Amino acid sequence: MRIPKETPSTTTTLIISSHRSMLKRLAIRVCPRAPFLVPRSVLQGLRPASRSLHGKKKVSSRERFQKFTAPAQRNSIIRTRYPSLASLHEALDRNNWADVESIYPDVPTSILSHHDTFRIAQLLHTTLRINGMAKDAAVQEANEKLLLATDRLVDFYKARVLPPHTGASLHLLSIYKESKEAGKMKELWHWLSAQEGNEYVSQAVYGAAIEALAYAGEPLADLETLYERALIRFPGKFASYHLSPEAVVPDRGQPAFCRNVSISLLQGIFTARLLNGDWRNAYLAFDVVLRLIPDMVPKRFFELIIFHRPFAEAVQVYRLAGLVNVLSTDKSSNILIGRAAAVVEHASDQQKANVVLDAIGILEAEIYARRRLLSSQVSRVVKMLTYMAWDDKRCETNSTKQRNFDIAECGSRLVKLCAPYMSGDIGSTLNSMLQLAGKTNHKELVVEVCEKIEELGTWNEVTHRALVTCVGKSGDKDGLEDAWKLLVKRAEQESRDLSDRDWLCLAGAVHSIDSPAAVAFATQQMALHNLSPELQQRFQETCKPMPGKGKELSKPPEEPIFREMDVLSKALDMLEVRTENRDTMNVYKFFGHFRKGTNTLSSESTLSSESTLSGESTLSGESTVAAPATNAQIVYNELTVDPTQPPPPHTEAQLSKAGLPFDTLRFINWNCVNDLLLLAEGFEKAKKAADEEAIAERTHLNFNQDVQSLHLYDKLSFPANLEAYRLRILELRGRVE
Repeated sequence: MRIPKETPSTTTTLIISSHRSMLKRLAIRVCPRAPFLVPRSVLQGLRPASRSLHGKKKVSSRERFQKFTAPAQRNSIIRTRYPSLASLHEALDRNNWADVESIYPDVPTSILSHHDTFRIAQLLHTTLRINGMAKDAAVQEANEKLLLATDRLVDFYKARVLPPHTGASLHLLSIYKESKEAGKMKELWHWLSAQEGNEYVSQAVYGAAIEALAYAGEPLADLETLYERALIRFPGKFASYHLSPEAVVPDRGQPAFCRNVSISLLQGIFTARLLNGDWRNAYLAFDVVLRLIPDMVPKRFFELIIFHRPFAEAVQVYRLAGLVNVLSTDKSSNILIGRAAAVVEHASDQQKANVVLDAIGILEAEIYARRRLLSSQVSRVVKMLTYMAWDDKRCETNSTKQRNFDIAECGSRLVKLCAPYMSGDIGSTLNSMLQLAGKTNHKELVVEVCEKIEELGTWNEVTHRALVTCVGKSGDKDGLEDAWKLLVKRAEQESRDLSDRDWLCLAGAVHSIDSPAAVAFATQQMALHNLSPELQQRFQETCKPMPGKGKELSKPPEEPIFREMDVLSKALDMLEVRTENRDTMNVYKFFGHFRKGTNTLSSESTLSSESTLSGESTLSGESTVAAPATNAQIVYNELTVDPTQPPPPHTEAQLSKAGLPFDTLRFINWNCVNDLLLLAEGFEKAKKAADEEAIAERTHLNFNQDVQSLHLYDKLSFPANLEAYRLRILELRGRVE
């Protein structure tokens, strides 16, 4: 059956003619004598329509050049045709959000890349963080505008005007979290999690969502379910196994082992557990990240514990962070020293010594991290030493008086060691030294500090009040009169009236001296000035001595005196070596703190590259240590080595940033987590007992977590027996009931 030919259009005539000529050339090659006899089906099979899969076409240099320059040419053409895209990229490079906000809505969606979306969201997030959450009206107004811009950006994102990018999703969730916009954050996450494919979410986005939802108050059980869902959706290479507390690394002596393992996801569930009080699983997650990347742990892990857990646990974690130099700012050290200064007022004599040791260790870690010490930090440590000193009425023996003298010398030595690294107004530190010298009745130190103040010219009203307090603590009535007259003269020179603080400072000094002559002097001075009736009443009440003052003061124990001062002296020796050589790794040792088996590093142990895991003097305690290092090493090997796998090949020892072998660092981390679990368990038991007592007595719960954590120093211990020690570790880690 013959099919009638269709009349070709004019536009296709040239194409058909070209096709026929190509077939004719092929036919001539197959059968030169009678090309018209070659079947058309054969010719169709011989057409060079596509390259052979096995043949390799020779590519000319010109084609290679065009291949690599084509994207650049395309981008150049796009920028030429769409100048708004070029303007957007320039604004992003300048980090100018105002320009970016005005440009990106006008850029056609078809030419925006996924990376453009990421950079836009990143710049918005960065701009908000730079502004901070200041209370200034102008900053608040700017932040409100940025939040409105975030809402618009999210609307574009949901409408698919902007191409998807998991990094952009993460930034948008974080903006709502940090701005405390819980409702908007939940709405955005609900939309993101409903999208098919992995263009909008990843393990890291799930981690950010879990963290944001934790701050929004979502139940921990729901967040744990979300965590499991993320592991199923993004399994990676056995991520679920590597993020479990029972997992082991193939070679403990090698650095980071986190291929296809999302630390961001682990950080999210760690945050959720910590904020919800699930201390055991939170610390086990912390143990996982310390095992996977021992010297690359994100600082957020450390900061959360420092900010939210009791003081004893926070200090342990701060030391561990200092060991690998993770914390990049002095925010954590400021918070810890401030908390130490607050708890020292309510601590026993022994606990005060422990707190001072912690504070000196924090200063040493700051110097090791090459950060400047703030004058306020050193001042607070000096004030802690002042709290350690006893009043004169308690110092009836030569040994107690010598103790006060030694404490004053420690304060003087501390300031001299820290002075080269201090920034800020040193006057506050000298004022604190005046108060310490006065309370310890160290007259030579008072003169030395006053001469230094005169030399630096830092006299001010605070300094004069400190001098009045100083002579009052020392019980010097004549010195009080001289110091007060200097304060009055200073006020006259500055043409200011004496403040309430000045008068109450005088009253406190008179109260300390507890002398009729001092009371008479204060009454005389009060008559020379026009005080309000309320201030007069407060002044007179403060001047009066407490009934029976001095009789109820307990006598200080004799035995711990020299022990406290010996440990303080050793701590200052370590600080001195640190100031002489900031790179010396084995100076940074964990103090013993007189603890019986809290399994920390000994003050006698050295953290150097020669450290081994033989267990010799690498765990805590002094002569009273209850958990020998050999026991710790045996159990550590049992829990962190897979006996069914062949031993790792012998390779050259890898050193961490701290100069420690990675196997040693992982061992230190493991022990530190055991300490944290022990302290956290003890703290929870104490809190539960306090709750039950308050309920039984029908009173309000009076429970200071930082003060209570100090009581645990001397109460907790690990068993010395290997079997008991192994069982205790398994209990703390939740592996046995």
